[in-house]
Amino acid sequence: MIKSVIAIAFYLVFIYQGYTQTDTLQLIKPTGKYTVGTSIYEWVDQTRVMKIRPDFIQKRTIIAQFWFPVSSVENLKSAPYASLSKDYTKTLTNSFLRAPISLDIENAPLILIVPGRGTERFLYSTIAEELASQGFVVVSVDMPEIGYVTYQDGFTFYPSDEFKTPNGMMAGPYERVDEFYEKPTEMGYEDISFVIDKIKKLNTIAFNGKIDLNNIGVFGHSLGGRIAGEFTARCKKVKALVTMEGIPPRDVRY
Repeated sequence: MIKSVIAIAFYLVFIYQGYTQTDTLQLIKPTGKYTVGTSIYEWVDQTRVMKIRPDFIQKRTIIAQFWFPVSSVENLKSAPYASLSKDYTKTLTNSFLRAPISLDIENAPLILIVPGRGTERFLYSTIAEELASQGFVVVSVDMPEIGYVTYQDGFTFYPSDEFKTPNGMMAGPYERVDEFYEKPTEMGYEDISFVIDKIKKLNTIAFNGKIDLNNIGVFGHSLGGRIAGEFTARCKKVKALVTMEGIPPRDVRY
């Protein structure tokens, strides 16, 4: 079921995106039976660091956005597409802030979205909203040094040039590609593993134990596809993997 619903979501996002340009842009309405709630968390990994500049290092801070099915959105506020960016103020979502997860949901599969290098978690909102409307809990992750990360204090951390793919790299050989992506892949894998640990704790507090952490699907885009493949290879709880423009790691390459 996970694979078929993910496929439908990708169709809606990447095939059926016709719209008329107006002052505002409304994201495609989800097709599932559930209304969608969303919440954002900023977590600090005390065991690792991020290099803001060569001479400035801080504890590694990761942002995760959740989308999930809800029963009622009465008196709730619509979620902004990108709350800290002026560039997207006229883009309207189908999600609502601070909504409790639906009471009739049990064992909701978890879908992880791993963004590509130089992208941000909210760019996959249409995928996330569609899946959440079908009964999934979806989490998209902003990873420092890999993508753009805008923190609650307004600071934006830009992607590291160290992980920018050199011209001609993708032509091979694969051994060269594997070597180049080894460091950011491991970095991203550790970020996703950290997020999973946080979700386990949050599941009992904010989601009433309704997230099925034994039934996980992963979608990765570009470098995120590489990271998603690595996570799939090392986590037996992943039941489905989809990558878009991603190069799978050695262990899951067909």
